Amino acid sequence: MKKTIFLSVAFAAVFASCNRQPTADFDTDLSEYYAGETIHTTNKSLDAESYKWTLPDGQTSASKDVDYYLPDNFAAGVYTIELEAISKNGKKRSTAKKSFTVY
Repeated sequence: MKKTIFLSVAFAAVFASCNRQPTADFDTDLSEYYAGETIHTTNKSLDAESYKWTLPDGQTSASKDVDYYLPDNFAAGVYTIELEAISKNGKKRSTAKKSFTVY
């Protein structure tokens, strides 16, 4: 009886961890940049197995953290970086966006 209860609890814990809702979150090293600088991100997402970054020029990355170089001719303005955190089974997703200014 104890073995059956233990196995049921263990199965429930494993199943629940596969289905947790991820929470996307990240920081950038600064909020204002100049063309020619690099934006460094720190991924702080919870319960995610994979990631999809969408960068201001439309490029995407599946890395945990991203460094994004702003070319010397990058136009001044306000831009957004988006991070999508994806659950282990790929069925649950969460998105976070951060804006930054380029001078």
